[in-house]
Amino acid sequence: MLSITYISPKKLKKNQWNTNKVSIENEEKLDKSLKEYGLFKPILCRTVNDELEIIGGEHRVESAIRNGISEIPIINLGNISDDKAKKMGLIDNGRYGSDDFVELQELINSLESPNELLEVLPYSFEDFEGIFKADEIDLDNIPSFEENSEIEDSDETENNFVQKLPETHAIVKFKIPLEFLQDLNNKIKNKEQELNTEYGDSLVNAGNDLLALLFGDNYGK
Repeated sequence: MLSITYISPKKLKKNQWNTNKVSIENEEKLDKSLKEYGLFKPILCRTVNDELEIIGGEHRVESAIRNGISEIPIINLGNISDDKAKKMGLIDNGRYGSDDFVELQELINSLESPNELLEVLPYSFEDFEGIFKADEIDLDNIPSFEENSEIEDSDETENNFVQKLPETHAIVKFKIPLEFLQDLNNKIKNKEQELNTEYGDSLVNAGNDLLALLFGDNYGK
């Protein structure tokens, strides 16, 4: 049975294959997260030549050292092979799901101070802006646009109706009255369940379900 023990972060050795890179901005957010909420996810380690080598959690270890944390929780997987350690490191860094955009918006908006999350989560301002402005829709002020129009300057995208994305999809911004928001969300969710649509991330799914509502279930076929 695996058990959690506590040890000085300075006693842990980095592995040589970690591909997870963190920007300076996100390092600062990680530091603030540890200060505010502590290190509640144990570091995965293994034993190599009587030393403890990190399998998953290198950046949290570095943050703990920067912030003078004397002991952190670890799980020692023992003397496992390089191959197994690498696989477990990839699994530890992986994410097997994606957020339901509508439910994520509702969850964040239910918090007392949602803007504080911007200081600790690895989301950009644009990510948060997209979440908090997802219900701002104004059909009366939709400008006309050319199908092949391009965004010339990233600073101007906030005022554009459509942000062109590479290849197949575009992010569309519009507004509806708040009293219709929940009904629209419910219709999209019901259509997703009806069609069992799982094409990609939650935005792609919601877009396909909305198109099915507008043009029929066989749109694009």
